Amino acid sequence: MLTIYFANVGLNWGLSIAVVVFLIGLFLLEAFLLKKKDLKIKQWLILTIYAANFILVIAGILALIYFWNESFVEDIKTFFNDFGSSIEQSISRIIWTIVTVFVSAFVLKILRLSLRKYANKQNKNKKRKMTIAKISSSIIL
Repeated sequence: MLTIYFANVGLNWGLSIAVVVFLIGLFLLEAFLLKKKDLKIKQWLILTIYAANFILVIAGILALIYFWNESFVEDIKTFFNDFGSSIEQSISRIIWTIVTVFVSAFVLKILRLSLRKYANKQNKNKKRKMTIAKISSSIIL
């Protein structure tokens, strides 16, 4: 890699700010143009615009990493090594968290079904029961 950018911290900051301002300007320009032509844009053009934005954001991130001479590969290796060991240490907590999530989802589904069944019973307060069931269902889920 070239080390021309790493000699001066002020230059690194300037280049970083230029990349961020360029990306923000690009997003604002895109939003302005999309709002201006609202319904006249074809789907393939929207897909192309978003793909280009994605590529430019990735290029901007890589440029920032390059400007600051960051060893990204070493950071990823360290992260995955630490990630594997932390998963091995906390596997029981992860399993119990998954079990808790599934049990609570099951209980909420049963509660929602019972509220609907309660609301559908025929009597003089059917409208009130239906309203209570809808409100309770929206609060729960």
